[in-house]
Amino acid sequence: MPAKETDGVASFSETIVSTLSKSDQHTTFIGLLQRSKCIPLLAHINTSTVFAPTDKAWAEWTEAHKPKKEGYLTNGWLSHTGLEPWLNTQSFEENEAFDNQNWALRQHLLYHMLNYTLSPDAFVAGNGTNITTETTLLFPMAEEPEHAPVPPPGPPWLPRGGEGLLSGHGQRLRIARGGSDAGGERGRIGVDWMGQEGVSIWDGSGWKEDGNTSLIDTTGKGRKHKGGQEEQEPEVQVKGMRWVRNGVVIGVDGVLEPPPSIGMWTVTILVKMLTSQTR
Repeated sequence: MPAKETDGVASFSETIVSTLSKSDQHTTFIGLLQRSKCIPLLAHINTSTVFAPTDKAWAEWTEAHKPKKEGYLTNGWLSHTGLEPWLNTQSFEENEAFDNQNWALRQHLLYHMLNYTLSPDAFVAGNGTNITTETTLLFPMAEEPEHAPVPPPGPPWLPRGGEGLLSGHGQRLRIARGGSDAGGERGRIGVDWMGQEGVSIWDGSGWKEDGNTSLIDTTGKGRKHKGGQEEQEPEVQVKGMRWVRNGVVIGVDGVLEPPPSIGMWTVTILVKMLTSQTR
């Protein structure tokens, strides 16, 4: 039997994938990880941070972003049929066209991952800056690069040095710590440079057993002084996340949107300029 969880820190027999599987609100995310072939990727990295949208978050995002007409794709992978083709194993077919969409889905999911493990302190407001910048595993590219399957069927797909439109750098992501003005009660992921927007960290209520809270040692932080005596603040509770053998799972109440490419941003600006000049 696996060891019992204590204060939200999962047994080290658990992994990111097994912990997600114990949530009754992450079946969609698990399904998309499987379809995009990200499961072996997570096992290969071995020290990851994964921001995991809930089923409700995926449903709301899909409804708001799926194209209205056939033949159009959002982010290169979401069609007018929504998530059904990705989650229905009987209707799923991997042809050449769908392979390209599969790669685009993987790109989107990589924006939800870091190749290092954030500590609990990264989510608790302190005396310094409460908005931090992290580097994701998304290396934006115009098209899928070739990956030789050696040995068949090939190693887990991972970004390679020098790849991408950002000169080999991963796309950045900002975190607003819980307890701060920008982060709110539990913290927010994907905020802008002003600490706005982003998605909230999940409350952890969908895990099938207790232990969705981590208690953070606040020694040396947030001390109050009353009548010349020093009093320690209560321990800070960080909800909706679990540290496991190969990293940490951070549940989130929304789907993270990768920034548009520089090329698309330039085209949008030019269109707006031309439109304003013709009025």
